Amino acid sequence: MISVLFGQILKWPYNVTWLDVGLNEWGYMIRKGINCDVGVQSFFISPSDSDLCNVLCPDLPSDWNASAHVDVDYIPYLCCIDFTYPYFTGGWSIMSQVNKNSATINYVQVFFQSDVVTTIAVSVICCFFTAHLIWLIERTQFGKSALLTNPKEGFNPKYLDGLRDGMWFASNTILNGIVCPEKTIITTLGRLVTSFWTLFGILATAYITSILSSTLTTNNLSGSLLLTAQDIAGLTVCMQHGFGSAFFANQFPGIGVQQVLLPTVFDCYPLVNNGSVQAVFDVREQSITWFQAGNASGLMISLVLAAQGYGMMMPKKWVYEDHLNEAILIWTTADANYSGLCRVTTQSRVVIDRLAFLL
Repeated sequence: MISVLFGQILKWPYNVTWLDVGLNEWGYMIRKGINCDVGVQSFFISPSDSDLCNVLCPDLPSDWNASAHVDVDYIPYLCCIDFTYPYFTGGWSIMSQVNKNSATINYVQVFFQSDVVTTIAVSVICCFFTAHLIWLIERTQFGKSALLTNPKEGFNPKYLDGLRDGMWFASNTILNGIVCPEKTIITTLGRLVTSFWTLFGILATAYITSILSSTLTTNNLSGSLLLTAQDIAGLTVCMQHGFGSAFFANQFPGIGVQQVLLPTVFDCYPLVNNGSVQAVFDVREQSITWFQAGNASGLMISLVLAAQGYGMMMPKKWVYEDHLNEAILIWTTADANYSGLCRVTTQSRVVIDRLAFLL
């Protein structure tokens, strides 16, 4: 992405600097232009004090380096910065252990759910209709066709007796998925009706089976996995102190959890692995990175609970902000013929000599 944006679209020369610092410290460095002009990492675009660029946005005290500091200490000074147009949409999710203990399942509710009952009811009605139809077609062959070596193989011409034969035939066919062997179908139309009825029975049985299977699977998962923010209410949840905890409090104010706050969320992952905490609230893309590294056996990640866009971080009112935003817009829309980009002229081309990436 960087080579396309700066090298191909903007045609700016640039240098890349890799920094091994926390996100908050990195944001302050971008604000002050220390070792970097633009920050490229998983920055969520969100309203915060970062928009303040006045007397309420202080610099670090003169004696700052006299003592040791952690990344969260930079939060009060993380202001007067801005974000580019979003180049990717991600979000927050929950990482938790997969509980191997099955949840309590109400089998009566599962087997008599509305979809199953409706399918059975429709099948019974269709069975009654098919019984009449097959009897009307095949009754003319009773006692006449040489293929009926046994009178019981045919359909009695009398209504009640014939309907009984038809119901027996139709019910056996739909339940077994094969033609009832006790009755012989003589006419071509009767055989055609029987073929469609057999196919209907197979599809109805498969549909009911799929409903029961999916319901049982869903019940097992929903009883053992944390899939929504409401599922972690009252549980022990690890999250990054500062940005992560503040976002959770603002996004889910009514959900109370026992928070374990750490300087970086990467310290939370081993805790959920060994069961010290029950869940981790984090950016989904970072959790996926942990999975891809092969460190998350027995864990799962929920779907996105709150979506947000990613953008590059830059100083507030950066002189080249508009140019970078237009380049990102071209890249995200893949519009190679876009001609509205206000490029910097060759004589005044900016040299981004400290484009920073976070390790």
